[in-house]
Amino acid sequence: MKWFELLDDMSSSDRWHLGLVTTPEGVEWDFGKTKRYGGNVPVLAEYTNPGRPLDFCYTSFAVPVVTKELGSLILSIAAQDVQCVPLHVAGHGQRMLLNVLQAVDCVDEGRSQFMKWTLEDHRPDLAGTYRQITPLIIDPVAVPAGVQIFRVQKYEIAVIVSARLREAIEGRGFSGAVFRDVNP
Repeated sequence: MKWFELLDDMSSSDRWHLGLVTTPEGVEWDFGKTKRYGGNVPVLAEYTNPGRPLDFCYTSFAVPVVTKELGSLILSIAAQDVQCVPLHVAGHGQRMLLNVLQAVDCVDEGRSQFMKWTLEDHRPDLAGTYRQITPLIIDPVAVPAGVQIFRVQKYEIAVIVSARLREAIEGRGFSGAVFRDVNP
C-alpha cells in the first residue's frame, strides 16, 4: 500500500487560520497524542486569521480540523483510526476536530534525514523523539494491516493517510488538503 503525509495547503493568502483548541471549560487538551477524547463537546477553536474557511486545515498546534462532510467521508473509510469531535469555531459554526487515534513506529531512518531532541535541548521532555524529519520516508511494512490514517510515533506532528483515503478526499474536491509521498 502507498502512503502520503496529509498536509495543510498553505499556498492561498486568503485562507483562514485556527489557533488554540480548548474544552468548553477552557482547558487545553492534547489532541496530538492519539488518545480518545471523552469530555464535553463541542470543543472550541480560536479563529486567529480571517479568511476563507477550508474543508481541511491544521490548527497552530497540528490538530486537524474538517467539515462535517469530510469528517463523514474519513469515518466511512477509517472509523477505527479516528474520532470526529464536534468543534465550534466562532463565526463559522460547527466543524469537526479529527482526533487521530493510531500512532505507528514506522520512520525509515535509513532513508529519512532527521534530528532527534536531546536532554540538552530546551525541551528535555522530548528527548529521543524526532525534532525534524526532511524528507520523511516511512517503512510501509511497519504499518499494521487495515490502518488507513495514523500519526508517526515519536513525531506526532505528522499525519499519514493511505492511498485509498487520499483518493477519496481528492475525488470529492475538498479544499485545504495536500499530500506528500512518504513511500521508499
